Formats: sequence, C-alpha cells, structure tokens
Amino acid sequence: MQRHSATVVEDAANVPPKSCKSDGVIGLGARPVAVYTADCLPVLIAECRHQRVAAVHAGLKGTLAGVLESAVTRLCRDSATPAHLSVAICPAIAPCC
Repeated sequence: MQRHSATVVEDAANVPPKSCKSDGVIGLGARPVAVYTADCLPVLIAECRHQRVAAVHAGLKGTLAGVLESAVTRLCRDSATPAHLSVAICPAIAPCC
C-alpha cells in the first residue's frame, strides 16, 4: 500500500504489492516488481549491469519527499551510476481528465 513517502524496499518478492508499506520496490534478476497508482505516476527504472529493476509510485508528496532519489540511490549502490539507468515514466491522470 503506497504511503506517499520516500520509502523504497528491496527484494520484496514474497510481499504482495497491496501489503508492502512503501512507495517503491526493487527486485533482482527476473523478479517482477509492481506498484499501484491512481492519479500518481508509476515510474519504472532498470539498471541492467546488475540486473535490478524498480517500480516507484511517484505522487506529489512522495516525489517532494525524494522517493525517486531513494530508488536511484539504492539502484546505484553497487558501482552503477545514474547514466546506467533506463527510466520509463508511465501514463497518469491529468487535471483535465
């Protein structure tokens, strides 16, 4: 369950997304990751050198709290740099919708 925070957890493969109390999850290898969103942005980040991926729930409060920075910092711990990351900002609801 997303909290609109900067909390990112690693390797939560056995935790269903609705019971994971964070706004980002990092998986290793072929493990899938997911977050639930409504009008917030789902952001997917891949670090291919160490086969790590992250799914981030980037709402206004979480973004201001640094959730994306937390995910990037955790992904770059093992000698990767932000230049090694691929990022996909997924669709979200807009004020006009």
